[in-house]
Amino acid sequence: PGTPVDAGAVMDLTVLRSPNTLLLYDDNDLTLVNQTGGDVSLTGIILQALDGNQAAFAASRWGASLREGRCAQIWSVNRNGPKGLDECQFIEHWLATTNAAEHFWTGAGGTTEFSVMQNGIERGVCPVANPGRCEFYLQGAGSGSGDTTGYVYMLYYPDRLAILNNTEDRWMPLSGFEFRNNYVEPRGAPVIPSDPTLYGTHLNPAANLQQLAPGQCIFFTNSSPDAQTPPQPCDVVAHLDVGPSVIFWGADFPVESATDDLDHNCPAATPAGMTLCVMPR
Repeated sequence: PGTPVDAGAVMDLTVLRSPNTLLLYDDNDLTLVNQTGGDVSLTGIILQALDGNQAAFAASRWGASLREGRCAQIWSVNRNGPKGLDECQFIEHWLATTNAAEHFWTGAGGTTEFSVMQNGIERGVCPVANPGRCEFYLQGAGSGSGDTTGYVYMLYYPDRLAILNNTEDRWMPLSGFEFRNNYVEPRGAPVIPSDPTLYGTHLNPAANLQQLAPGQCIFFTNSSPDAQTPPQPCDVVAHLDVGPSVIFWGADFPVESATDDLDHNCPAATPAGMTLCVMPR
């Protein structure tokens, strides 16, 4: 049976997906097994210790992608070749590194667990063990249409701006996404919307600003008494009220995307009406 809650109570949301990826590891090596039903992009996947030595490994070090049924393997000791596993059709990528800053799974420095991140979304938390086994979900070519947006959606007037997830069934990741404030000197000061310290007490304690759920938004206002509601109805999970002399959307503002190295700019708000800016995340 479920647990009843009071109307209006703050709740966190966790979306569970059937595991389609496997990690097998011991104190010397770790193997990633692709069981998604299609190719998986390794770009944007980070494996990192959650305590202890704080080591981290970017899966793109293996290569750009991993084919279905194949494996990628990393060793913490020198090795002449990979080892075969029954779970792997083929070891497609492997490497050995003696760099302790990449030994996230070995337990060095007192590490007890590590996480798997994909494009800013935590996909799994695994215990350090010898031997260890950890299953989790990764978005891949065989996982359907995907569960994240490829863009960040912003609506604004001169006195207010909202970053809004306008989808019905996808996350909108904000990790690595930031603005530059060109409205005041010195120009180019960063504004990182996923930073929870930006909002003080005006932050839903259950909010995860690294990814907005469908219908959620982050709301910025310019201290005007008229700026009470977002440009479009949404569930406000964080609110920042700034002085009218420092609003970053008062001028064209550069946007730094986490998914490409191109230059992007959103136009300044116009008095004539609402402005829409959609940028790659």
